[in-house]
Amino acid sequence: MEDTTSDFKGQKWLICQPMFSEIIGSTILSLELAEYLQDEGAEVRLYSYYIGSPMEKIAQSKGIKFIEHSNFKAQDFDYIWSNSQCLPRFIMDNLRGLKGKTSPVFLFAHLSSLKFIAPDEFPISLFLEERLASMNLFVSKEALGVQKPFFNEKLNPELFENPAPVKFGIYIHERRKNLKRILMVSNHLPKELDEAKEILEESGVLITQLGWLKNDYKLIEPEFLAQFDVVITIGKTVQYYLCEGIPVYVYDHFSGDGYLTEENFDENRQNNFSGRKRGNEWAFTPRKKKSGKEIVEELFTGYQSAVDFHTSKRKEMIENFSISNVLPKIIKSIRSFEFGEFTVSEVLNLIEMQVFSKRAFRNQVLLGKYKKAISQLQEQLKNLK
Repeated sequence: MEDTTSDFKGQKWLICQPMFSEIIGSTILSLELAEYLQDEGAEVRLYSYYIGSPMEKIAQSKGIKFIEHSNFKAQDFDYIWSNSQCLPRFIMDNLRGLKGKTSPVFLFAHLSSLKFIAPDEFPISLFLEERLASMNLFVSKEALGVQKPFFNEKLNPELFENPAPVKFGIYIHERRKNLKRILMVSNHLPKELDEAKEILEESGVLITQLGWLKNDYKLIEPEFLAQFDVVITIGKTVQYYLCEGIPVYVYDHFSGDGYLTEENFDENRQNNFSGRKRGNEWAFTPRKKKSGKEIVEELFTGYQSAVDFHTSKRKEMIENFSISNVLPKIIKSIRSFEFGEFTVSEVLNLIEMQVFSKRAFRNQVLLGKYKKAISQLQEQLKNLK
């Protein structure tokens, strides 16, 4: 008889995410991780410097609990997952007490390779990971390559490539012969995609847009995706479409290769399906932007080949990118790690860095709200002309 007992049943997990309010990549990842673990029988709590809606309400609706006080200690958990080196004060205050111990297991995740956009995704707190991390997780080979020089020889790297929730891999998606409906997902839509949108709509293709500036801004579900023939996007959500078997056209503000193919898939995967190119020592390689007309032509002429590619590769994509296949393998590969020693002065400095980070992230939330309001107003004014 097959053993159906979950690897995670009865485990206690703490997931630390610096901001948990807006629908953005790292916040969604934290939610999906918590939801998967909870479904597998683990006891999960979320910690964040800033908690707000809509993500707070979404998490609460799924029964996910937040840490709202400091009556905890690190040993209350089996696993502690940290994005952006975010950790609660009750752990930082007791770093010296962890010396020589091997539990809980600390996993530190780095979800970007872009220091100029997401400096918090880099190891900003010196020695913290080297002395605590059983594993250092990176969203792509690109992120690992760019960040590796920031660590010493104790780095224990593994890839965590934005795995998709299980539901995308089990949803039945029917392949279609004609391109009639396209979903555009972007928080920074470039003008060439705006141009492509106009041409496509004039030719009778129905376009739906999701993103930061759109009122219809929500978590993506497999049932919602099933109505589309192609998705134009980059980054976090690409794995959803790979697991559901829907053709992806990779293009956004970094430009992009367009449809994923046998020839370009590995390079796109390496660079987090971002549209970026990297050269020697991970230096940026500039890409030529496509015109709206070129994008439309590629969408139509390459559609059937894209359908064939995603249909034939779906099983392989689920194996590589469904969280139910990815996370258990990572956990099973963790080696026992004895925590290093922190001096009094190091602990004090790390605490101050956390205090600074907390203030910076709160200010970033406010700045983001102002930018969003201004951008939406500019969009409304443009539509009035």
